Amino acid sequence: MTKDNSITIPKVIVDLTGESDNNDGAIEIIDIDRQAKGSHSSKSRDRTKGKKKKMIQQIDRFLRERVMHLGPRDDSTRLMVAQLEWTKKDRRIGPQSSTKDSISSTVLLCNKATMLFNSTISDRGWACGYRNCQVLLSSLIASADRVSSNTDNSESGSTAAGAANRFPRDKAPQIGALQEMLELAWRDGYDRDGAEQLKHRVTGTRKWIGTTEIYCILAHIGVQAHIVDFHQPTASDGSHPALFSWVVEYFTEATNDNTQDATPPLADDTLGCKSTRFVAKHPLYLQHQGHSRTIVGIEMTDTATNLLLFDPDLNVRVDSSDAVNMSQFRLRLRDTRRIRQFQIIYVDYDSGPSGTSGTSEISKFVSSKRIP
Repeated sequence: MTKDNSITIPKVIVDLTGESDNNDGAIEIIDIDRQAKGSHSSKSRDRTKGKKKKMIQQIDRFLRERVMHLGPRDDSTRLMVAQLEWTKKDRRIGPQSSTKDSISSTVLLCNKATMLFNSTISDRGWACGYRNCQVLLSSLIASADRVSSNTDNSESGSTAAGAANRFPRDKAPQIGALQEMLELAWRDGYDRDGAEQLKHRVTGTRKWIGTTEIYCILAHIGVQAHIVDFHQPTASDGSHPALFSWVVEYFTEATNDNTQDATPPLADDTLGCKSTRFVAKHPLYLQHQGHSRTIVGIEMTDTATNLLLFDPDLNVRVDSSDAVNMSQFRLRLRDTRRIRQFQIIYVDYDSGPSGTSGTSEISKFVSSKRIP
């Protein structure tokens, strides 16, 4: 009889969808007998064993890298706006690095309890919309106008109420939950055109979402969101000063009574004086072609005004005292010249579930205010 030289090679099936929110990134391993029949020579057997060993090493290396990103996405929530501050190493504030530009700087930041959600290796490149939605929702949840409070099921409908109460007070919904919430909004008639474009399904996929989808998620749980469309540059060099002016007005319209607290100014012979205040404002969802970010504040100097943007795909550096240098978030006016159009979603700070607004027909249609 001929001796059977077959060997068993394990085949590993791994969840590559990145949607570990619902299954905690579970990895399913299935052993499948694979007959590697060939020559009976020792060289052939050695080559087969060598290929098997190399494959096992590759699988092991992949799994070790993957395990670092398994489990609940709470691990991606490592930063809060309250951690942002200036450090003495930051010597460049305005468009130039001269001392004149560093004489004084006032920084206004949004709700200090806002959480910043970083992308992970499994969702980097496609989930920025969801991550920035989490940032905005974290501010809503932490503030007095928490989206799931004071919701009357009899008035707002069980669907909206169920979505609003889906997440607890101290955490924003994960990506999988946001996808389900968006599909619920579509089923209730929100943004029918957008739902048709995405074929009424995003759960378990890597489909990108943008401004209109974020609006649907918020409106469906009773949050009155507004969209502002900066549809073209407003300067001859292609930049967007109208966008900057609007954002500055948004953060500075808060009165002293709306200031949450302030940090002591940082005084230094080179840096001048910097003061930071947290105001009663939610962060702003900022969308442009192919990507979205979150405006968490503004920086005003004697010579320039900069936006402070959080990018979920940015590897934010945190020092030994858990402080985050704001310079990593800075966007100058000249940086907007390469982008044709911006859209912003903002939520009034006293906004929340408002009775029947979560299911009213008028809020199901997405509209925007154009500037200019």
